[in-house]
Amino acid sequence: GDLNVDNYKNEPYTYIPINNFAYWLIRYRQTPKVHYNNEKLFLHYSRNLHTHRIAFTILLENENLLDDSIYSFGKLSNYNFTKAVQDYNLTKNINRFDFFKSLENKSSDYSNIIEENPAAEINISHYEKTFLSIVSETIIDKDVCFFSEKIYKPLCVGHPFILIGSPYQLEYLRKLNYRTFNDFWDESYDTELDPSVRLRKIILILKQIKKMTKFELEDMKKEMESILIHNQYVVRQTLTHIVGIYHQTEIYKTLKSIHDR
Repeated sequence: GDLNVDNYKNEPYTYIPINNFAYWLIRYRQTPKVHYNNEKLFLHYSRNLHTHRIAFTILLENENLLDDSIYSFGKLSNYNFTKAVQDYNLTKNINRFDFFKSLENKSSDYSNIIEENPAAEINISHYEKTFLSIVSETIIDKDVCFFSEKIYKPLCVGHPFILIGSPYQLEYLRKLNYRTFNDFWDESYDTELDPSVRLRKIILILKQIKKMTKFELEDMKKEMESILIHNQYVVRQTLTHIVGIYHQTEIYKTLKSIHDR
């Protein structure tokens, strides 16, 4: 899953990174661009509670931003909560485990988010109700570039996004011909090596956007529309290419011949 080829250039083998996660969303490749209905500010999925996702949820709650979101929150352990609090300089929250435990299994559309994993699905209504996506990647380690299905969801539906990922992941996205949103908010978080500082920079962006009026948000959405449409086009081309490769494989030809008979 690491797309950073430079990490493996001295290994005694040829490393060819392939991202299969986009293919999970193949049936959404013709989805129309969603239209914001001003219900919530942002969307934040965190089913599998890695420490950075716990820390970000704590920061959201501390800054009174949690109620401005549609979010999911999976199974919380005391160990991971304590580690998140310590690693991300949130020790003032060390005694709030019970509160955040009460958020466990929280999801707007799944009764049991811990057992059910909607990773390969897109809930269109969540994107219509929110202005932007906070994409919290699975791996955010320095010097690793890992994109899961999470980043492809807002790309598919034409949704603005802020990426909680490894340093320079936005830069990598731009190399893939996607466009990001540095004309609308500060994307210097992408070059921040300290994950604790990176999360706080993202929180500042959300606080600034929260101050905007409904009409200001609508105007911003119109201004970024060309970016959203462009990203949809690029991801559709990517998915079409993946399908084209699959159709050339012998297993596909064999299965199709059986199906046709």
